[in-house]
Amino acid sequence: MIDDKTINHISRLSRLNMNRAEKEKLKKDMEDIINYIGILNEIEVTETEPLPYIFSTSNVFREDVKKESQPVKAVVANAEERTENYFKVPRTIEAGNGK
Repeated sequence: MIDDKTINHISRLSRLNMNRAEKEKLKKDMEDIINYIGILNEIEVTETEPLPYIFSTSNVFREDVKKESQPVKAVVANAEERTENYFKVPRTIEAGNGK
């Protein structure tokens, strides 16, 4: 099914330098994948309902409940650096010319 020309092409596209043994392994793996797809294609699914997800999922919602927060001074008390009631952190975005 998969010839050496195809393996060389894939190797070149992926920019992988593979030795002969690695190419043979890739060739065998790809043939196994194609054979498996062939098996999957034989399964009768015309009566099967498509699933949007593999697992049944549902969102877990909770009510928003207002509650007291920690006092600001207590929160910033252990900060390595602070300015008034704010954490002071290193700049992560370079100042630029607005572009």
